[in-house]
Amino acid sequence: MASQLMRAKDLNFKEENVKQIYRRFNLLLFNVLKFYSLFEINNLSVENSKSEHILDKWILNLVNDLTREVTQRLDDYDTQETSKLIINFVEELSTWYIKNSRTRFKSESVAEKLAAMNTLTYVLHTLSKILAPLTPFISEMIYQKLKERNFVKYESVHLDLWPDFDQSLSFPNLNTKMNLAKEIVQKSLDLREKVKIPLRQPLKKITLKGVSLEDEFLELIKNALNVKEVVIKDEDTTELTVELDTEITRELKLEGIARNLVRNINNYRKKMKLSTKNRIRLYLKADDDDILESISKYANYIKKMVQADVIFNTIDNSREIKTFKINQSEVSTYLEVIT
Repeated sequence: MASQLMRAKDLNFKEENVKQIYRRFNLLLFNVLKFYSLFEINNLSVENSKSEHILDKWILNLVNDLTREVTQRLDDYDTQETSKLIINFVEELSTWYIKNSRTRFKSESVAEKLAAMNTLTYVLHTLSKILAPLTPFISEMIYQKLKERNFVKYESVHLDLWPDFDQSLSFPNLNTKMNLAKEIVQKSLDLREKVKIPLRQPLKKITLKGVSLEDEFLELIKNALNVKEVVIKDEDTTELTVELDTEITRELKLEGIARNLVRNINNYRKKMKLSTKNRIRLYLKADDDDILESISKYANYIKKMVQADVIFNTIDNSREIKTFKINQSEVSTYLEVIT
């Protein structure tokens, strides 16, 4: 449907093109569904969430525009352009919305978590119907995921109604501002890459020149870049510039170690096929003084992020121990599943 054959043009088949579509669409969409399946909360609905969070408003605006544009393209039998629009949307959904909303889905605040889950439920419901003429089996798979939770009333997506453009979900200029935020994030990530500082390592601040954005966008940028502060100077400058403060204080170093521990432990949880419902007792052993201080200082943060009830600093050698390295120092861990 996305190929130029749909316009009666010649096509030189390349396996790499198929793989690229699979990575950009199938794999990303399956990962979104997998992520969505991890969370359960009461009072969910496929109706518009009415969330005021900037990311929710942005993705709702995006899926609303997608509905209008796909409807117009399909009315003209233009499946090639339709496919491009859908692939681009799935990329935005996965690599920007989900990536920057993860903490909200795991939030201890029921209202915050409910807003994120309701928004994603609405988006998946709408997307399943948009996909139905082009990818009938994938669209049905999404729809049945929603049906398992009793969110939809029809037996099949192919019996449901085609979505309509909703004027209440149209937010002028929002996409332009979000694109600017994404540009700032990408420039900052390039700077991190240049000085070899990974994203897991918190930094003090970035300074922006030639830009004016509301606080909610600055907060999004701050979280996406793992910095403590976003400073704006010289708003009237015509060229956007980004300056990254690369000084790593001891406090920032210890926090970076804690984030690294969380990443490695959660990777271990994935290999053990644990879900977010599975609580654990966490056993950690290390000889490095910085790692030990980080574990002590950020114990509550580590427990929250890896769903641990308690952390022990000794490990019985008879346990199935996993080892990994942080800053060239070895850390041993064992996860005891409670529930």
